[in-house]
Amino acid sequence: MNASPGPRILRHITPIWGLLGVRCPRMTSRQSKKSKAGVPDWVTSHFESALEAEQSLIRAISISRSGISLVTRMPRLNKAVARVQGKTGPDPERQKAIEEDAALAESEIKNDFPVLHSLATVGLWSWLEHLVKGIAIEWVKHNPSLLSGQPFNRLRVKLSDYVPLTKAEQSAYIIELLEQETSSSLKRGVNRFEALLDPFGLSGAVPSKTSDSIFELQQIRNAIAHQNGRCDRKLKASCPWLKLKIGSPISISHRQLSNYSAACMDYGLLLLYRIGDHHGVNLRDDSAAGT
Repeated sequence: MNASPGPRILRHITPIWGLLGVRCPRMTSRQSKKSKAGVPDWVTSHFESALEAEQSLIRAISISRSGISLVTRMPRLNKAVARVQGKTGPDPERQKAIEEDAALAESEIKNDFPVLHSLATVGLWSWLEHLVKGIAIEWVKHNPSLLSGQPFNRLRVKLSDYVPLTKAEQSAYIIELLEQETSSSLKRGVNRFEALLDPFGLSGAVPSKTSDSIFELQQIRNAIAHQNGRCDRKLKASCPWLKLKIGSPISISHRQLSNYSAACMDYGLLLLYRIGDHHGVNLRDDSAAGT
């Protein structure tokens, strides 16, 4: 085990929170001493990997926004290059393609990047699912004795499917069955994850701000993925505060996306706190003591 796993994980969170424009909770030196040799290495590795993926997603969004803005300048640049080359004008077909790209880019900028933000929203939800399911899979993998207790002893395992799998694949197989047993994949918002975490003793209260944002993220993601990015009756009924019309395109603002990102990080941090508590390690700072 690491001498101080908690602070090592939280250091990876800092740059991500900075990109979101919010303060990252820090661990005091007193709490660093308390967290000595408590949280297993596999927890540290899972969170570090997940946080690096989240950071890559956020950076890709930022880079894409900048790149799209640059595309709007390409038509004039292409014409200027033609003049420098002594031509009467640029190649018509190339110029037409460049202007079409520029028009799409201008539309994205004018409407606050709806296509980019939609893709990012789907990515955020996938990231959060992987974070929670990944912890559950690793928990089973490193704590096989759990399988003799509830609710795991109720799972119906098909040996011909289970036995040939690797240890990691067997753990993932068990979690898939657990999702079916708990109907977690059918639940909404954070309840989708809390139901999966409960058998491990890792469920608990979630701040309403985090819970509400994750609920909205899930409903928006579902409409993007299954309704071609348009509002349906389910989304309108689930999130009336968005004031969307049935059949209208869903537009996700930069502020919404930032709120979703922050909520995912808040929930991930909350899960990390719970894991620390499970191992007798206080990973909270003083301002998060009530979390």
